Amino acid sequence: MKANFIKTGLLKKINLRSKLTGLFIILVVITIGTAGYISYSTRISHLEESYLKSITAMADLKTEMISNFLDKAISDVDHLSQLPALQTVLVEEDTSGIGEDFDLFGEMDLQTSEDDPVQESLIEFNRTVDAVELLITNKEGEIMHRTDPSGIHSNIRQVIEGYDEEIVPKTAEGTYISRIFKEEDAFRLIIGAPVKSVSGNVELLCFIKKSLDELYKVLAMDLDGTQTVETVLTAKIGDRAVILNPLKSEVEAALKRGVFLDEERGMAMQASAMGESGSGFSVDYRN
Repeated sequence: MKANFIKTGLLKKINLRSKLTGLFIILVVITIGTAGYISYSTRISHLEESYLKSITAMADLKTEMISNFLDKAISDVDHLSQLPALQTVLVEEDTSGIGEDFDLFGEMDLQTSEDDPVQESLIEFNRTVDAVELLITNKEGEIMHRTDPSGIHSNIRQVIEGYDEEIVPKTAEGTYISRIFKEEDAFRLIIGAPVKSVSGNVELLCFIKKSLDELYKVLAMDLDGTQTVETVLTAKIGDRAVILNPLKSEVEAALKRGVFLDEERGMAMQASAMGESGSGFSVDYRN
């Protein structure tokens, strides 16, 4: 009985030692795993924070570039509307007087006339601005003067047909930035302003057609030489947030692809189209 008692106590000590050893190993593994997870999570958090700061800074820089581009275009069209040559031919009475002074639709083609002061002023002004074309129209949008003699359209609505139906009435109300449109293989934007007589009546409309190609190239710049950053410009058109610029991942996406405003994807695109600002993480718009 005594021998058996000693053997039984020895076995209990061995079992207890094994349990304690096993528990220690488990605790070590859990500690190492927890420390590794915390370290991994910390690195991921720091990496995300670093990327977010870099992307936010780049977004701010590109936003400033777009603002400067638009501010310059608005300033240019404002100066265009004040051209002395335009002001000298405006009459204060009514639109019929303009037709007599300009003789726009008579036999004389003022768009190519060398002795027409308005046309000469437009050509001279065009040398000071980075524009594709300058146009002067009547209040109905009929083109009266343009710096591109090869233009085939007779109304500004036809130039931007299918993209912006409000360009004429909105320009008559004040400075107006059209929707982005595609002309052949190039992306364009038209900025318009009313031309007023001394009495303050809107008598004519003036427009500057701008190319967006160089701006789009700048916006496509990568972050620190990587290929992972995609700048996506969007606008609310109907019930969709439509992509406005060519993407590195899909060049043909501009003016074609987009997301509906009630979809559960492309949340950053939707927020941008609705005029919101900010930064954060979002699911890829292509998913």
